[in-house]
Amino acid sequence: GDSLIATPQSLAQWDQATYNLGEFAYLQPTIDQYAGSFGRYGPSVRVGLHSWSVFDPLWADKEFCRPNEDVLTCEIRLNNPSIMLVFLGSNDAGVPGGFLMNYRQVVETLVSTGSVPILATKADRFEGPDNVNNLAIREVAAELQVPLLEFDLLADTLPGRGLSPDNVHLTYLEPLDYRSAGLMAVGYPVHNLSVLMILDKVRREIGA
Repeated sequence: GDSLIATPQSLAQWDQATYNLGEFAYLQPTIDQYAGSFGRYGPSVRVGLHSWSVFDPLWADKEFCRPNEDVLTCEIRLNNPSIMLVFLGSNDAGVPGGFLMNYRQVVETLVSTGSVPILATKADRFEGPDNVNNLAIREVAAELQVPLLEFDLLADTLPGRGLSPDNVHLTYLEPLDYRSAGLMAVGYPVHNLSVLMILDKVRREIGA
């Protein structure tokens, strides 16, 4: 994923002890199951990552990746994920056909390794008001029959779509206490919870 998750305000929160799930406490076993994964920024988490740079060895972390090994191949080799969240699209603009092709290749690669990809639409309109990248993500999810988190639709329920002033990254509020109703109007807290919900459902389905 890109800078949407390459921040401690995102999924890394589930590897901290400072949250309170409130009525969503039933999700705690899923946090426990994947403890250590939420805050681990592996080779496939890079600020500015595109669908095409996932396959570019120049974007791979030379500390961990082999020569001429691309970002995705390196991540799979090092961690062999049973489930992999895919957060891409905010940095892909201007070539919608290219995004669709590259994004499909990402998902097909994961499926071919036995990993279950969880795709996610995004709140921003970085590529333009036509929302073409989210349309591509939906198309790939339907075509390859993989789980899809519709955060684009969920963002419609949030003030300003849950976006910060840069209109790409999400708003944030501390502490992460879901007993507070106000938290459900803020970008990252809603995003993080929705990711945890779909991860919990997939975990229960596949027994991962």
